[in-house]
Amino acid sequence: MAEFTNLVDSTPALRAYAERMWTRHTDGLSAAIADETGVDHDNLTCVVLARFVLEIPVLARGRQDRRAAVEASFDILTRGWESPSKPSAPRSAWPADVRVRSFRSLSDVQVGDAGG
Repeated sequence: MAEFTNLVDSTPALRAYAERMWTRHTDGLSAAIADETGVDHDNLTCVVLARFVLEIPVLARGRQDRRAAVEASFDILTRGWESPSKPSAPRSAWPADVRVRSFRSLSDVQVGDAGG
């Protein structure tokens, strides 16, 4: 699996294809978020959140500590953006088990989905 991942990551066309295949799930994730929160499926807030969540693996790719990058991304989504010049103690509104599951599923699905 590592060889396949390296091939995709090192080939711009394959990487772009994998990203398109992954982000095509925006509508489905957005609908699930909307259902969970009791709003219409076309709610822009749900669509934006879904798209941002699906972009996290792309943003974490190539980082020395992917887990930390995923955690930081979810922190931004839950707490909002803070200036990097004013670092504060990391705190996350996401329970640890949710962050870990999300990290694992985002990584696993991206790799598996790229080949399908």
